[in-house]
Amino acid sequence: MAVACRRSISYWILMATLTWRTSMSRALLASFAASASSYRRVASNLDSNSSGLYPSYHRQSRLLLGFQDRSFSSDQDRFSSRPADEKENSARDEDTASPIWSKATRSVRELRSGLSRIFSAAGFLSSSTTSLFTDRNQLQRLKVTVDAFQNFLTSSGIDMELSESLNIRLLDNLIILGRVQKAAFLGIDIRDTVALDTVPANLPSSEEWYKYMRFATAAYGAAMIRAAEIDVKGKFDARFLNRTVIKKRMSEHVGIPENDLVVLDVDFDGNTKHLRYFVAVDHADKKIVLAIRGTFSLSEIVTDVAAFSRPFCGGEAHSEMATVAERTWEVVGPTILKLLESNPTYELVLTGHSLGAGCAALLNIMCHQDDNKLVNGRPVRCFAYACPPVFAPLESASVAIKACTGFINEEDVVPLLSVDSVRHVFASIRAIEELNIPWRERMKLVTGLADLDERLTDAVGNANQKRLTPLDGAPVLCVPAQASVWLREKKLSGKFDAKICDPVKISRTPIQIGVDMLQDHFVSRYEVVLYHLEETEQTAVTEYTQK
Repeated sequence: MAVACRRSISYWILMATLTWRTSMSRALLASFAASASSYRRVASNLDSNSSGLYPSYHRQSRLLLGFQDRSFSSDQDRFSSRPADEKENSARDEDTASPIWSKATRSVRELRSGLSRIFSAAGFLSSSTTSLFTDRNQLQRLKVTVDAFQNFLTSSGIDMELSESLNIRLLDNLIILGRVQKAAFLGIDIRDTVALDTVPANLPSSEEWYKYMRFATAAYGAAMIRAAEIDVKGKFDARFLNRTVIKKRMSEHVGIPENDLVVLDVDFDGNTKHLRYFVAVDHADKKIVLAIRGTFSLSEIVTDVAAFSRPFCGGEAHSEMATVAERTWEVVGPTILKLLESNPTYELVLTGHSLGAGCAALLNIMCHQDDNKLVNGRPVRCFAYACPPVFAPLESASVAIKACTGFINEEDVVPLLSVDSVRHVFASIRAIEELNIPWRERMKLVTGLADLDERLTDAVGNANQKRLTPLDGAPVLCVPAQASVWLREKKLSGKFDAKICDPVKISRTPIQIGVDMLQDHFVSRYEVVLYHLEETEQTAVTEYTQK
């Protein structure tokens, strides 16, 4: 009975960890928010004492920076190579330098961002609720997927592996782990540890980065468009939403005439076997654009969470995302082929956010099989925003990988989430557990009233350096892209930058526990950074990519 109970608990813990929209993850967020003031106090203490408090693990992290970075910033040349010590000083000082934004401007930005998050959450809740009422049989259909995932956890032994760390100290250990990680990377830009040595010659321009992000946002419908516009420009559209208004709002957001929005499948009801999407013909740039919606209903949450893998196009892919990618193409493929036939010089562009990005990335691989046979030899590119790890190994789809670019915003956890990465988080938690920290000291560590000692940081550091053996059905999946553009907003200065990173290195990067790991996933946050990058650096990016 005890074993069965622990297995059941481990299953639901993994479900909660793999998708931020579940109740457990919301509880984690509430816990982090409640301790935010102490967290900030700890951070300020770290700034002045970093060299003495955690010498071992801090030193281990710095050893990862043995290569030059490639950075794109709104206040310097797009790509630059600098010595490691200069980069460390820059990373440490960039947000404490003389701020460009006034306090009033920052307050307005924070207010807009907060309102945007409220509208984003409201849109998701509305969509999920409506989906349940319009398709009441979906829970019964989803039971098959849930049972399959639970059977995978049991047969692989992952449920027992995770259950070792499941106790009343789980939240405490996560907060302590977050503190250790923050200390380890103090003054270090984590993007430097995963930067590409050579920037791809065919990297798209920042203008395209922002353009196709708007398409990905529009796939969610008017509710998320409204949230993005509040965050990006402080604009609030109060028009009552019906199908006519929704189409007009989507047209305005992507900059395509309404008549060129060929297919709209973004309603709350409809077939739950494939993802919502829309197809647009961009005559100005000679593109056929397929934008796929991310998670916006209960059935899509289950698709996210069922993260065991299966064979796919010569490699392994996230099982449920591969299934919905195939089903989505079955529905939209004939329309795409007709449009490509009618426009013989046009290129197919796939885009999406979150689950939609994972589906788009796998569709990109499908389209590149057998010399692009699926699309009659036509060129295909993919823009995957907040894409979860969905495919491995990348070498088995090398042509498709070169046509895809991924994007990560700040501390967004989704691009790092897989069964393998969750296993490593729990390995770090077990390392903390094995120290048998007295409860009084534990409470001080959780609230920030006690400093981290070397014994704790070394334990977590050693756990991070030990790679667990991948299991059948749980390989080290990657974002299937040639590069991941890792975005950042320097909140004090009001500047924005991006670094070009290696998806394979990112797949082995530990999940960073922090207060912003959930909210940085919102489409509005991606649009804010990309809007400012495109606005300030379009010319520099274009000049570089043409060299």
